[in-house]
Amino acid sequence: MLSVANLFLVLTAGLGAQGVPDSLSPAQPVFESHEILNLRLATDLKTTLKDIGKDHNDFEFEGEGLHPATLSYSDAEGNPVSLDIEVSTRGHFRRHPKNCNFPPLRLHFKPEQSGETVFESQHKLKLVTHCRDNKDEYEQYVLLEYLVYRSYMLLTDKGFRVRLARTTYVDTEGKRDSLTTYSFLIEDDDRMAARNGASVLDSVGVHQADTDDEYGTLVALFQYFIGQADWKVSALHNIKLLQAGSSLPIMVPFDFDFAGAVDAKYANPPEELDIQSVRERVFISPCRTTYDLNRVFGLFNDRKDAIYTLYTDQEGLDQKQVKRTHVYFDRFYKRINDPKDARRVFLRRGCPEY
Repeated sequence: MLSVANLFLVLTAGLGAQGVPDSLSPAQPVFESHEILNLRLATDLKTTLKDIGKDHNDFEFEGEGLHPATLSYSDAEGNPVSLDIEVSTRGHFRRHPKNCNFPPLRLHFKPEQSGETVFESQHKLKLVTHCRDNKDEYEQYVLLEYLVYRSYMLLTDKGFRVRLARTTYVDTEGKRDSLTTYSFLIEDDDRMAARNGASVLDSVGVHQADTDDEYGTLVALFQYFIGQADWKVSALHNIKLLQAGSSLPIMVPFDFDFAGAVDAKYANPPEELDIQSVRERVFISPCRTTYDLNRVFGLFNDRKDAIYTLYTDQEGLDQKQVKRTHVYFDRFYKRINDPKDARRVFLRRGCPEY
């Protein structure tokens, strides 16, 4: 049986070089630090934020146009850096004006300008925004979702790296007041895959049982840990699949604002599940053996203090949110460390134990 230390090495090891696009540079300085970036994004905010399309059921929406913008920050020596970029809106739920008045954004960089800056080698990056202006709770949701990404990366490298920012949005037309809020950048899909020696598999119809068991168990337990029920592998809903050569695909979760660990006021559980709140946990998984479960339980136990410390040390996170999240996670840890309770919840009837 693998030790916890060896399991951690398995789950954080590279996948090899097969399937990696040659054009993707491994250098991504923006994600090499967890220091908060202070950004200034200047654009025609009214025009940009209204570019949300008419079909709000379009899950793959990109803004109808790319809007010119200027992205500014200070480098490590305090020197001002200014980049001419383009920005577009994106998303599904948070793009609907009934849900959010400030949709998520995508930043589009020009390679000839981004070289030798913190955004070197980036082509486009998702920016997770605050959903609604002038409401502190929505900034807390940004921080909580950011920390879910960080927590997953303490368990495995096969996830999306993120970088927290304090972003000041400036309306170049002078029709809106400037606004400074927390946001965070998410690593590009293809670069995340390339960093792990793989490529993104875009095929729908792949089921959990058809993916790598090691990571399948980890992902299913992590989604349970954070109270995330809003995901489905076969539809590639809030899941990316990585493929390296002939190996089984590896699941990578993302988009956690509907998770119980965030508990956004707009979040509701999927209708097909018999639960009333996103804080209720549901284990969504095919058969998992006692052997696989115990190995991943050990990994969670090994990383518990590091995960809790992320929340304790996070600048800007309300202490009530810290305590509330720790209590929520405590229930998970109590369950996985109670053999009887763990068997009841995670072992499906009729499935082999070993």
